[in-house]
Amino acid sequence: MTVSKFDNQKSALIQRSNSLKKAIEGDFDELKEQSIEIGKKSLFVVGVLFLGFVAYKILSSKSKEVEVDYNGKESTKIVYVNAGTSSSIFNEVMKHIALFLLNIAKQKIVEYLQQIKSAK
Repeated sequence: MTVSKFDNQKSALIQRSNSLKKAIEGDFDELKEQSIEIGKKSLFVVGVLFLGFVAYKILSSKSKEVEVDYNGKESTKIVYVNAGTSSSIFNEVMKHIALFLLNIAKQKIVEYLQQIKSAK
């Protein structure tokens, strides 16, 4: 009779172990999905900021000219290509584009933070 009692306890412990294993695997899968979602949203925000930076650099481009001395040494000289065409309208448009892109990034960050707060 004692063997049967130990067999019952052993099978109960194995069942408990299997249920805990399934619960841990479920928690791990949920954590993995949340991490992937956070990564996607973070990547989107970084992408928006990067595109804003690239757009700003393209629209306000300045080129560099490299000058070579007779001694073979290089010296850099900055040449302003669009110096005469820059106007206050252009500057205002650039400001509005930058503000628009920053506002999108801000909205995504606020949505993400609210989602985290509601999950708690």
